[in-house]
Amino acid sequence: MLEGGPWAVMDMSRTVQLHDLARFVSIMDPRLSPDSQSIAFVAVKGDEKRDDYDSTIWVIDRNSGAPKIYLGGGTDRWPRWSPDGKSLLFLSKRTMKEGERGNELWVASVLGGEPRLVLRLDGGIDAPQWMADGKRIAFLSTVGRSEEGVHAISRIPVWSNAAGFTYGLRKHLHIVDVNSGIVRQLTEGEMNVVYAAPSNVGDDLAYVAATDDLNPMMTDLYVMDSRKTSSRRLTEGNMNIGPLCWGPDDRYIAFRGHNMRRGFATHATMWLTSVEMGKPKDLTGRLDRGCALGYCSFDFSM
Repeated sequence: MLEGGPWAVMDMSRTVQLHDLARFVSIMDPRLSPDSQSIAFVAVKGDEKRDDYDSTIWVIDRNSGAPKIYLGGGTDRWPRWSPDGKSLLFLSKRTMKEGERGNELWVASVLGGEPRLVLRLDGGIDAPQWMADGKRIAFLSTVGRSEEGVHAISRIPVWSNAAGFTYGLRKHLHIVDVNSGIVRQLTEGEMNVVYAAPSNVGDDLAYVAATDDLNPMMTDLYVMDSRKTSSRRLTEGNMNIGPLCWGPDDRYIAFRGHNMRRGFATHATMWLTSVEMGKPKDLTGRLDRGCALGYCSFDFSM
């Protein structure tokens, strides 16, 4: 148990009551710092008065477990270390009113001081990741306009669970300068970008996009130069591709996915593809079992 943290011991010998649920804390999304000495994570706890959840970010010392940083905005989540380990980006709704659309991107110095608001978008900011230079952040955001009232529908599907009407909307890859807040949209057109990952060195970004509205399960893997916004496709439109990551030398990309060999019952397995040559290789298909959900992390030293 850590003193000063959001943890509490509950006597489980008695019956758990409804109000006890507010005492449970869920710890999630742990992130190890670049020097491996600190861990950032999200603590989520129920708030009875607001009938909602509070999410806060903690940074603790890896060896002692002592808290080092606390970000208590109430809606803070998704902590990600900068390449030099001196800053954390995170998502929040700190300055937003209840019911307002979108969210905010913040950056906090691990040396202390107040977090700084970098960007706020009505279309939302999803899955932000630091670029290798530590000066830019790549993220996904919804663009377009969902028209109100009666209008002709020329594209399906028009609805997404928990998102409402999606007709007229597309999710694209963006990049923002941390200091100036200037945003550039990197992808465009009739597709939805679902995952993205910056390379470890340089300006490249790998991303996964669905380009066929009538078959949204089929996605493709692309590599883009973020300075030139030119993309190159590495797959052939015959796979469902999930989370991805770059190898340490940026020569390979690993991802979780499948080739629909057995339709919707096909196991999602781990794949590896060369950035230069393409031609993904199934690494775990022979096991005849699926890989766990989650974000890709691969040890390429094996």
